[in-house]
Amino acid sequence: MVVNSSSDDFGAAISKDGLSLYFASNRPGGFGGADIWLSQRPTEDSPWGPPTNLGVVVNTPAEELVPALSRDEHLLFFASNRPGGFGNIDVWAAWRVHIPTMTSAGNRHSIWALASIRLSKMPDQASSKTTKTAGRFSSLIAAGLGPALLVRPTST
Repeated sequence: MVVNSSSDDFGAAISKDGLSLYFASNRPGGFGGADIWLSQRPTEDSPWGPPTNLGVVVNTPAEELVPALSRDEHLLFFASNRPGGFGNIDVWAAWRVHIPTMTSAGNRHSIWALASIRLSKMPDQASSKTTKTAGRFSSLIAAGLGPALLVRPTST
């Protein structure tokens, strides 16, 4: 398997079709700390291809960790201690940008780029409840991108 290395590789998120694997790693070739990487394969039965660093739009000299895809796979959420946050580690998001291109043979082709955004500066609204038999923590993060993109509390 090409994905695992002698470095720290962790926090994997896989696409619905099973063809794209996002993970964090401090392997050589990154921008510092841990970065978000992507490995792809043409079919579910194929081996994973060589990991590609998602680049400077997502990764920084700080730590980028625990990638997670939104249900529609248009947003990539991750944790980072990059500058511009509230301190320590904050939740950030990146969205896919479709860029139509033309191949050298004249065939239509498209590539995907990631453009980063920061979740809004509104503080988290969090609550927790613990009993002898169960515990629950919930947090509402205002993403500033419309109600469909709010992280909603879950019940247990």
